[in-house]
Parts: sequence; structure tokens; C-alpha cells
Amino acid sequence: MSDTDNVQVPENDDNQPELKIVDIQNALRIIDVAAQRGAFHGPELSGVGAVRDRLDKFLAAANPQAADDTTDTVSEEDKEEVTKSSRRKKK
Repeated sequence: MSDTDNVQVPENDDNQPELKIVDIQNALRIIDVAAQRGAFHGPELSGVGAVRDRLDKFLAAANPQAADDTTDTVSEEDKEEVTKSSRRKKK
């Protein structure tokens, strides 16, 4: 199972710009997976972390349960994939 299985796509019938709590949860999952996979360089980490912290605080204020749902967003399978990928790069 990959993290894309956890991403929910909200319906928007009237084509108006809309942002829902699930969108912010998905953004946190994307940031966590990208960070776990080494997608960010050192100088980018503080900026990415600051954005992630702001999104997490917003979720906590908007819906305490929503913030708890994002605490461990990287699955064990993805962690193993990152480890295998790192080993291949070292060879």
C-alpha cells in the first residue's frame, strides 16, 4: 500500500476554488512522504518544516482529531522503500 491510497480527492461540482480540511491533511502527507524520501535539500528543510508546522497547527485548531490523523503519515512500507532506495544510491 502506498500513501497515494490514503489521499482523498474532494468533489467540487461548482468549479469554485475550494480548500477543505482533507486538502490540508493531504498536503501534510505529501510533505512527510517527500521528506522521508529525501526530496528536499538541506537549505530547503527549514522552509518546508515551517510550512508543515503551520499546516499542522491550523489542523489542530480547526479539528483536533484531524491533526491526530496526520501524526504518523508515512507507512511502514514507504519507510522500507526509502531504506531500499538509499541502499541502491550508495552502491
